[in-house]
Amino acid sequence: MIHCFALGLVWLTAAASGAAAFNTPVILVPGDGGNQLWANLNGANNHWYCERNTDKPVMAWLDLINLAYPAVHCLAYKLEMKFDPNTGRSRDNDGVSIVVPGFGETETVEWLSDVKIEQTGYYNKLVDHLVNKLGYRRGVDIVGAPFDFRRAPNEMSEYFVQLGALIERSYAANGNKPVVIVGHSLGCKVILHFLHSRSQAWKDKYVKDFVAAAGPFGGSASSVLASVSGYNLGLGFIRPLWFRDAQRSWPSTYYLYPSGLVFEESLAIVETKQRKYTLAEEDIRDLYQDIGYPHGYRHFKALGNLTDQTLPPGVRTHCVFGHGLKTAHQFRWTNGRQFPDQQPDIVYSDGDGTVNIRSLDVCVNWSGKQAQPVASVPVAGAEHVKLLTYSEFIDVVERAASGSD
Repeated sequence: MIHCFALGLVWLTAAASGAAAFNTPVILVPGDGGNQLWANLNGANNHWYCERNTDKPVMAWLDLINLAYPAVHCLAYKLEMKFDPNTGRSRDNDGVSIVVPGFGETETVEWLSDVKIEQTGYYNKLVDHLVNKLGYRRGVDIVGAPFDFRRAPNEMSEYFVQLGALIERSYAANGNKPVVIVGHSLGCKVILHFLHSRSQAWKDKYVKDFVAAAGPFGGSASSVLASVSGYNLGLGFIRPLWFRDAQRSWPSTYYLYPSGLVFEESLAIVETKQRKYTLAEEDIRDLYQDIGYPHGYRHFKALGNLTDQTLPPGVRTHCVFGHGLKTAHQFRWTNGRQFPDQQPDIVYSDGDGTVNIRSLDVCVNWSGKQAQPVASVPVAGAEHVKLLTYSEFIDVVERAASGSD
């Protein structure tokens, strides 16, 4: 109530001084791992050394102490999901209830931890820039829209309602100025899915620009590795197997599966001594059967093509992405590496270190398919997450927000 009253005072003060006092509102949508997640525990069936019950939410992602062994197993349990084949939906692990804090604010998308160091910063550089240079106000004209990044859009209907309402409130509270939606990684594909669900009249009224940073619109080969052998998030002190059960249980892993519309369907994305698995549906079915996780195929079939990446968003778009870095493209368990419990040899292609260039530049193909312009801003050597600290990205957002682009 106090927050709402304060927001009303800001609105009235700005209104009294004329429309020029309003900034173009900016909505920040994070990517996979790009916002904090907290957990309530009530009889969690976890390891003996882990918390089983809490009287209030505790930080799960990203409490740094949870990355140390053996606490990392406690974190993995909190983040793992259970799939119900009867409903086709996923739920939190037994005794766990995940909470997404900070919707409509910026703190939990600026910093992934309460320990604010370079490694836990996310949108902080961008927010600081807009606040210090353009006079933006956290929670007023620059707001965050964090979500449960484990999920895919088929389980995000409530979030999409909240996102639409947040956009409309931001528009009304800032002099009826349409918003700039900024997305990163998974968040870009989630935004695309959301915009496909809105009428063109709604988008024309409420959305000025869509800034897509490192958008994996055609998926990422690394999602295959995460579900087969685990992915350590680039943290060398974490064994990939520690997170595999959690990662392969997330619908978003399969939502980011490499699309046959972008990657060649005949590509042997996984190769073992026994056989090659391509992106053809029957090979994907066999792959998850052979690694003992048949739910993986169910997820892929439901989520792999959930969002039509060939359909443009219907708003002015800026595609900002890195390139020139070695990015995983194929995985081979052929040189004595045990499949699937050891990490494979990797064949690389161009990309931003996480997402392949063929996926990153999908949005470039929207040019000419919609009335609104589409701009491409490739940034040589910009790594997938560090792109958010690059001046090229921040400048694109500033120009979109200030109307000088």
